[in-house]
This record gives sequence, C-alpha cells and structure tokens, in this order.
Amino acid sequence: MLAPNGLLVLVEETKFHRSFDLHLGLHQEFNVFEDEKLRTKHPLLSREQWQQLLTANEFEESVVLNQPHSLADFIGLDVVIARGPSSVKRFKSVELRNFLQEKLPNYMVPSEFVLLDKLPLTPNGKLDRSALPSIQGRGQRPQLRTDYVSPKTKNEKCVVAVWQEVLKVDKIGIYDNFFELGGDSLLATRIIAQTRKIFEIELPLVIIYESPTVAGVLEKIEALTPAAQLVSR
Repeated sequence: MLAPNGLLVLVEETKFHRSFDLHLGLHQEFNVFEDEKLRTKHPLLSREQWQQLLTANEFEESVVLNQPHSLADFIGLDVVIARGPSSVKRFKSVELRNFLQEKLPNYMVPSEFVLLDKLPLTPNGKLDRSALPSIQGRGQRPQLRTDYVSPKTKNEKCVVAVWQEVLKVDKIGIYDNFFELGGDSLLATRIIAQTRKIFEIELPLVIIYESPTVAGVLEKIEALTPAAQLVSR
C-alpha cells in the first residue's frame, strides 16, 4: 500500500440494518446474545463516503467490487479497492515522531524508525524477529525537534556525560528529550541511579518522566536541594 501505485483493500459495512448487531455477531462467531433491544442507528460510512475519504487522502482511484443485487450488496458488506498515488512522499522521521507525540505518552514513542522493503517472515508466515535489522550501536544524535544546546555549567556537563554514557549517544544537548534519544524505563533507572550518586540526594524515578531533559532534571534537583554541590566522580 505504501509503494507507488500500491493497493489498499477495505472490507467494510456500509449499510445499517436493524439486525446489524445480530449479523455482526454471527459474522464474528458469537453464540450468545443478551441484549433484546435492537439499535435504530449505527455510525457507518457509506461506500460513497469511503470513496470520498480515499480521494481526499490522495488515492488516485477506488472501486467497489460487490456484485449488484448480491447478498453482500444487500447487506452492505462492501469490498473496496483503492490505488495509491503514483509517487510517494519522502519519509520524514521527525514528522512521524511529532505526530506520535500528539497521540502517545513520551515513553511509548519509538526512539528510532527503520524503513524496510518488506517484513522478514519465518517459513510459517510469522514475523521473523531475529532477521530484523539491529538498531543498537548508534552514536550520532538523531534528528530532534529541538536545536542542540551544549552544556555550559559543571552540573550540566556532568549530567550530560551520564546521559551520553547510558544512552550511547555521542552528542546530547541540555534540552534534548530523553525518550527521543532512545531512552526507556530501564535506561531511566540507570540514569537516575548514577545521578543520585553524583549529587548524593534521593531522586524519584518519576523526575525523568515529568522533565525528560538534562535542564529539566537539574531544575528538579535544584528545587529539591538548592545548595547541592556536584561531587567529584
């Protein structure tokens, strides 16, 4: 579907009948029904609305495969095939990450994206995870929404050094997002543990979720212990 002229196949209910719930249940192999009252309406897109939606999303052509007057046509179980655009947009990881950050909490946003021509499969058709490309061993700072701001104070340089060591990223700015750099809950635990040793204070793990930047973490540390001094490592 994502390739030039790729095909998208939709199988959708496009007509509502009062027996819709019963039909849907039978279709999904339900064998027990307890509700007695049938709904009088249900939010569905008609086949015309589906085709309009596909056109609005730059699909160049769409057709409905139902045979006229067939059972599927009467029920409104439509099979729609749409042809994608002849050219595809260049993949932009920053735009995808920005979109996901509007929908997901930080810790659920992938730190890296890898493009594949196809997913590797095992002989029985399942995803072959062992054949997926490794994303370990990165070292360069990924594309981020924020500009790079280098650490200037002794505390900033010390915390940045911890982040670079744990995250295995060579260059980290004080406003770079921990999760966008590849951080996860396990790495957050390691960073907080090392930061506790440096400042000799008790830091809750939640700090890195509330303020996932070096500057944010230091601000929290200063709020907890205004007189904290950096201990030589």
